Amino acid sequence: MDTLKHEVCLFFVLHLGITIFILTLLQGLGSVAAWLIQHCW
Repeated sequence: MDTLKHEVCLFFVLHLGITIFILTLLQGLGSVAAWLIQHCW
């Protein structure tokens, strides 16, 4: 039972981490794109 709970927690934390990483990456790409648009056009 304890092992299962640990696996579920690990799974949840991993997914949360990946989601935050992807959102941050997309936000960063959006910022770079906006900067390029402002400075190159």
